[in-house]
Amino acid sequence: MTHFTIGVGNSSLSIAIWEESQCHHVWSLGTDLKKTTDEYQFTFQHILGNLNKSFDSSVICSVVPGITKKVVKALQQSLDLDPLVVSKDLNHGLKEPISKEIGADILANAVAAHAGYVGPSIVFDFGTALSIVAVSNEGEILGANIFPGITTACNSLVEKTALLHSVDLLFNPKKVLGKTTEEALQIGVLNGYLGVLEHNILAIEKQFGESFHCIGTGGDSRYIPKNSKLLRVIDPLHTQRGLRILAELNHPQK
Repeated sequence: MTHFTIGVGNSSLSIAIWEESQCHHVWSLGTDLKKTTDEYQFTFQHILGNLNKSFDSSVICSVVPGITKKVVKALQQSLDLDPLVVSKDLNHGLKEPISKEIGADILANAVAAHAGYVGPSIVFDFGTALSIVAVSNEGEILGANIFPGITTACNSLVEKTALLHSVDLLFNPKKVLGKTTEEALQIGVLNGYLGVLEHNILAIEKQFGESFHCIGTGGDSRYIPKNSKLLRVIDPLHTQRGLRILAELNHPQK
């Protein structure tokens, strides 16, 4: 089966094309509330123009209500399909009950973790917000936390201070204190978020009395140092994998 999956976040809109469990194409666009349905349709048709593909399903995961309806309509016109919009009401393979307030992105991350890993998992999704969701081996969503995202926090700090300026966060802190203002901000932000990871992992494992697989995803996950031992894997496609699984669960092959 071939699936067209879209994740609409506060900062970016990600698109992936799947054939069975293999992702063959990925695009990332800026989220733009001012775009019309016609503009989204033009974007999708431009992307699809040279692929010569037909699709069995389309799935949208959106945390931006002002864009969701536009994208749904644009996909209906571009693919001649009624896309699924991720919610707890879909077949998801997780243990009930699930809170009606759960975010579509958190649900997709939980679905991908439960299907992709043996044992309990924690997913850290580094986007505009840092969302954390823990899932048991049985597929129960144990709970979630939400923090300001790395870029969000850094930009807010720079915006509200007179003497701090933007810094490159693709930086591997090898010490705990900086010698310059730039180093101090880089080390403070990145070591601060490594501390967030470590504290949450240790606290969750202590509460539930077992070890968890720890997965990182989202655009800001690239700022987590490669040699960090806190995350078992950093998978930029983790949320999209959840959308592909939801597509298969809700469009079973005949």
